[in-house]
Amino acid sequence: MDWSFLDQLSVIAYVVDAQLKLIYVNQTAAKRHKQAGMLIGQSILTCHKKEASKEKIRQMADEFARGRREPYNYSLKKGGKVMHKVILPYYDEGVFAGLIELMYFV
Repeated sequence: MDWSFLDQLSVIAYVVDAQLKLIYVNQTAAKRHKQAGMLIGQSILTCHKKEASKEKIRQMADEFARGRREPYNYSLKKGGKVMHKVILPYYDEGVFAGLIELMYFV
C-alpha cells in the first residue's frame, strides 16, 4: 500500500502492520523524531517503555482485529503542550491490516 499521501498532512503519522511493526513514517514525524525512519520494520512496542502502554497498544490492535471501527482518541500533556492522538485501524479486503496513529500538538 502506498502511504505517501500521509506526507501531505501537517500532523505526525505512523503506520504499523497487524504484527505491530512500523511500516511507514510520514515526513512530519521524520522531522520531529529524527530516528523514526530507522525504526521501520521494528515493533512499535520497543518504542514504549511503560508496560501499561504496550498492553494498551496490544488491546487496541486486538479490538480492531475483532471488528471495532471507531478510532481511539486521547490527549496528554507533553513538554508544556497538549498532544492529541488518534489511533485508527486500516483494513485490506476487509481484514484488519494494522494501525494508523496521528498526533498533533496544541
